[in-house]
Amino acid sequence: MRKLLFLWMMIVPFILGSGLMIRGATYRYFGPHVTAQAPWINSIVVYNNGDAAGTFKITVHDAAGAVGHQQEYVVPATSFLALVMSNDAGYIPGPAEVSLTPVEGTFVIDTDNPKIKTKVAFRYGDSVSLCEFFLSDTLGWEFILPNTVQAHLAWTGLSLMNPFDGPLTVWVEAFQDGVLVGQSEIADIPPGTKYVRLSDGFWPGLGYDDYDQVRIYSLQQAFPPPMSITGNNDQDRHLFFNAAVTALTNPFTPYDAGDLYATDSIVGNLFFVPAGSFTQGSPADEPCRFENEGPRFTHVLSRHLAVMETEVTRRMWEDLRAWQPDLPADPSNLNTTSGLDDPVQYMRWREALLFANLLSSQQGLSPCYYVDSAMTDVLTVNNYVNTDYYCDFDADGYRLPTEGEWEYFCRAGTDTPFWVEEPDYVDGTCAVCTTETMPNLESVAVFCANRPDGISGGSTAPAGSKAANPWNLKDVHGNVKEYCWDLFIDAYPSGTVTDYVGWEAGNTIRVMRGGSFVHTAQKARSAYRDRRNQSTPGFDIGFRLVRTVE
Repeated sequence: MRKLLFLWMMIVPFILGSGLMIRGATYRYFGPHVTAQAPWINSIVVYNNGDAAGTFKITVHDAAGAVGHQQEYVVPATSFLALVMSNDAGYIPGPAEVSLTPVEGTFVIDTDNPKIKTKVAFRYGDSVSLCEFFLSDTLGWEFILPNTVQAHLAWTGLSLMNPFDGPLTVWVEAFQDGVLVGQSEIADIPPGTKYVRLSDGFWPGLGYDDYDQVRIYSLQQAFPPPMSITGNNDQDRHLFFNAAVTALTNPFTPYDAGDLYATDSIVGNLFFVPAGSFTQGSPADEPCRFENEGPRFTHVLSRHLAVMETEVTRRMWEDLRAWQPDLPADPSNLNTTSGLDDPVQYMRWREALLFANLLSSQQGLSPCYYVDSAMTDVLTVNNYVNTDYYCDFDADGYRLPTEGEWEYFCRAGTDTPFWVEEPDYVDGTCAVCTTETMPNLESVAVFCANRPDGISGGSTAPAGSKAANPWNLKDVHGNVKEYCWDLFIDAYPSGTVTDYVGWEAGNTIRVMRGGSFVHTAQKARSAYRDRRNQSTPGFDIGFRLVRTVE
């Protein structure tokens, strides 16, 4: 019996994002495993389907999680580059192949070029057993793996990969003819590792031909595609392939993205935003982008949210103050507002936190904000000025979104400069403030081209007066800039990061998003990042609240 070949696939550390990724990299392909066991030959073939040369970076991690190889390579137009790790003493590399030192581990390919695709191949020495398939850059909540039951095959295994910075729990379920025959919880896979077992290691007593397909899912977050490894006892027939994603968002919540989650008596409708992952930042070719909108990275958001339909209005502020007199008076600059249904503005960042905690108290929810790291001293009107601030993101009360959460629900599944397609937004129009220059954007955003007249030349508009995005959220572009929780940092991380919040401490500059009635279209983009000292108000700055929900 040569099943022992795959027993080496124990939990292998995988450190994601070590080293520098290509600036602005958008596409990340996870290689579930490479092996240093003889006589396996591992081939990583990177294809370029474009008419110009393209660049990628490979990072190979060994069994201890250390970087064994990291380098950028160029692939010629409409051609390919083959990287080979051979454990076969008789193997002779081809003239166009790049030989790498074999390691027992994993690899990641990063590129900013959508024309570049990665294929992985495994050959067992000089046998005719060759398996190859393209890798996907998609994270998912749920996957399907068929069990290829054939007379010439004898065993199968499954690899689960956790590239994140916290433990990952995954469920694996085996089915035979539509009947559940095996179910296991793989709890708390350690950060940066993979979990690999033969079938009876997942479901004790379940043989190779006792099931025909597997469902793999997480209730926690999206994760990379699992991999199936099947073979025979003579090691001359093998089958390797990745799972297919069947859910990009959590399929086990009763709500879909954009469903009405609740209606609050003070701040109105809250719409459901599922946990998920997206590419944060703007691509290098987006018109009039700023350098601090990159590098693009995969942001995994592990919390479901209920998000306000609109920005907090002056009327909402007054309604809460009627019940919670500790809330300061409406701070809005009356020269730049058209009425009580406009967004409240000219508050300081800390006053948005106070509003959130008072609203949570009023509605019987747990507060999110504290002034001590142990989170025992709740932020109140008596201590919210000139202090340190801490957030309990798992509390069920109201809070500001993080910067990543904000961009995620603003985009609502889109990857264009705005959630609405605007073909007239180009380098020559990004700073234009002329009505009807960008009609699609004007239908969803209040900005300098269509703002109402005001005492000082322009003002906010009533909240929610423009069309909603695909998740039923209004005014994510324009009207007022919206405070986020994060301290501003000038560049994003690389790779894949879970629940990123920028600096933990070190400055008092907070992120704002969405642009305002003062700004051009350039600053209303989904990826645009603004900033303000947390003690400094602005007549075009407001906020929108969210809640962490199950």
